[in-house]
Amino acid sequence: MEKTTKILLIALVLIFSFVMGGCTSPKKTGSTPVTKEDSNVTKTMYFKSGRTIECDILWEGMGSEICCKKSGNIIAYSAGDVDLIRTFGESSAAEIAERYKERVEIVKQRELMSRPIIETPEEARRKVERKLRREREIAAAFEESIRVEQKRLGDRGEWRKIGDLVRDPELYFKMQSEVEEKERRRKARAEEERRKARAEAVRIDKRMKELVRKMESMKKEQICIRRCMKRGDTFEYCEEKCRYR
Repeated sequence: MEKTTKILLIALVLIFSFVMGGCTSPKKTGSTPVTKEDSNVTKTMYFKSGRTIECDILWEGMGSEICCKKSGNIIAYSAGDVDLIRTFGESSAAEIAERYKERVEIVKQRELMSRPIIETPEEARRKVERKLRREREIAAAFEESIRVEQKRLGDRGEWRKIGDLVRDPELYFKMQSEVEEKERRRKARAEEERRKARAEAVRIDKRMKELVRKMESMKKEQICIRRCMKRGDTFEYCEEKCRYR
């Protein structure tokens, strides 16, 4: 009996602490309390239902509560039940209402996440039917691929591969996919080598054309120098003249 009483007492203390935890001192929450010493601000808590309560101090709690301290007792009320504009003023009420909406949304999300998924018998039956239908579709597609592959191998006369296909279709298609992957990589490497060879050929062709143009330019310069020297001019003069011609 004493053990049961102690357990109940501890549970009540924990519940009281949880309820009062949202209404800690306004200095800790960072909110500005409304006290009776403030002559320009109302100290009355107005409810949407029309009820009013006179408080010594009013402030916004840590959770979604509006806290009222009266005669040494602290009572928490839901911000959704309080007329925030009449109680705190329009500017403060907008901020409190915004924070209240955010907290309510967080609580809803947590409830949805923690809510167990209850599956009805009808939903369970449909889930099983969808799974079986999907498995049948996969099996039918696999059988069709086996028939198509058997026909292809038969047309090509590859009877040994047909035997491998019949004995273990999964292993056969796995080996085929590996062979196809190797072939794809081989073709990719060959294509890359051809691309590099074409680029190298273009580079060599460009270099050869540059050399040919340079040789033609040198040939023309030599002809110009010989003609100039035949007229009696010096080599230095003719070279300077023909270089920039």
